[in-house]
Amino acid sequence: MKYNIGIAGAGVAGLAAGILLQQAGHQVTMLEARSVAGGRIQSLVMNGFHVEAGPEFIHGNAKETIRLLKKYNIPFVPCDGKMYTAFNGHFQEEEEMITGWQDLLEQMQNLKMDLPFGEFLNKYFPGAEHKDLRHSAVGFAEGFDLVDIKTASTKALAIEWLAGESGQYRISVGYYSLIQSMEKEFISAGGKILFHHAVESVDCSLKDIRVYVKGLQPFVMDKFLICLPVGMLNPSATTFEGITFNPPPEQLNTFAQIGFGSVIKLVTIWKSSFWKTQIPDAHFIFSNGFIPTWWTQFPLDLPILTGWLGGPGAEILSHEPDEFFLEQALETLSAVFSKTVSELKNILFDFKVFNWRKEMWSGGAYSYATVKSFQSKVSSLKSWQSRMYFAGEAIYEGAHPGTVESALVSGLEAANLLLAEI
Repeated sequence: MKYNIGIAGAGVAGLAAGILLQQAGHQVTMLEARSVAGGRIQSLVMNGFHVEAGPEFIHGNAKETIRLLKKYNIPFVPCDGKMYTAFNGHFQEEEEMITGWQDLLEQMQNLKMDLPFGEFLNKYFPGAEHKDLRHSAVGFAEGFDLVDIKTASTKALAIEWLAGESGQYRISVGYYSLIQSMEKEFISAGGKILFHHAVESVDCSLKDIRVYVKGLQPFVMDKFLICLPVGMLNPSATTFEGITFNPPPEQLNTFAQIGFGSVIKLVTIWKSSFWKTQIPDAHFIFSNGFIPTWWTQFPLDLPILTGWLGGPGAEILSHEPDEFFLEQALETLSAVFSKTVSELKNILFDFKVFNWRKEMWSGGAYSYATVKSFQSKVSSLKSWQSRMYFAGEAIYEGAHPGTVESALVSGLEAANLLLAEI
């Protein structure tokens, strides 16, 4: 039997699910609020350079991501540069392991009852002797995982950190090349994508599912798969109204408990790669500056530095204008490279700020597990009455949370579950 299946969201999870469902012989229609597919994956061209607004790296052994890149013949290169910490114009190469880090991981692994990460650190690593370790752990959790340590699950962080997969890769032609290839495959298989179609409400009270988009007659579906950021399912976490449901599925209570982190990402393009005179092999540069994390395009020789401010700090400052972050970036880089702000302004060619908290159809960057949400099994979130399904990076169990890989895996799992329940 051929089913009429709707998907809310043409991001990577929706596209992965859509391809599988369309190829299984069903008619799939995607409703996408934006003017383009990709969701939080958006590559721009600035002054001839590919710039990533959202995800930029492939972290570790991301099997599904790498499988698709190879399938579509999209080249990717290892990011094998070095990590440096800046101190008053001097650079120190980062060690592979922070002192005490292995003890921290072991304690996280052996934790019997889950705790918020901040509480865990204060309980098991108190005192002045662990001050540097706590500082590093909080910086990594907030900066990389975007968590609020007052609510983040220590057990969830342990699963990710203990995976210990090294290596990062970058798609030299832009992450959006993956979206374009998936979109082409989906449409070639007979799938449809309707852009500027933001789902406002879903009515499951009748035999058919009715999906409402403002100003249009309802779409009537046999099955409906929702592949949207968790902020869209938890209106209290965003600045806009999320989707309303009739009747509301019980999963909404858990979605409201999932953390959703913020990021300020600042891409700066320079007249030359001035940092190469001091640290020619640098990939990441860390400091105690306002914007603490920077990276180059190494091994590509491009005059681009990207700054990253994540977690609660980005949330608090998300209302600030772009010019505020540029000034803070210049102050930070001035201290890092011992150059005056005026000198930096003279060699700055262009910049772009990506403030994901302000992005209308995301309301944040990516999710993290809180103590409350981690107690709920992800498997229980995927299906509601075998009629409505949920997928996305927030609905994922594994070692790659908050990544393109997690969205891909979740989309495929949801599609396979839907097919199994038909």
